[in-house]
Amino acid sequence: MISFEIEGIPVPKGRSRSTRSGHHYTPAKTRAYEQLVALRAREAMRGPPLEGPLQVSIWFFMPIPASWSHAKHDRAHSGLIKHTVKPDLSNLAKSIEDGMNGFVYRDDSQIVALHLGKRYSYTPVVWVEVIEL
Repeated sequence: MISFEIEGIPVPKGRSRSTRSGHHYTPAKTRAYEQLVALRAREAMRGPPLEGPLQVSIWFFMPIPASWSHAKHDRAHSGLIKHTVKPDLSNLAKSIEDGMNGFVYRDDSQIVALHLGKRYSYTPVVWVEVIEL
């Protein structure tokens, strides 16, 4: 099992952009976040990338809006208010999956089970766990 945290506000996978000349690129914010994920993944690994089927669990702890009242902050932190706004869960997961490519596993196609969740927290962070099946 490999587990690690990525500190800070989770960043969703940005849409690929194109220039007028037809060149495609990933937005800078997405690239930077995937590099942070790769760094944390490399630190957690104790050998070469995993080869077989994998189960991945990812929890996204999202910041609570500063404009909310203290009572609403407490309800959000305790899980009574769910994080049902953007960014969507699938785009958040894609940033993590792509950042782990080549470090935790050869390719994210090895993921056969994916468990995801997002909730509010006073401290934004992502928890990642990868289990060989």
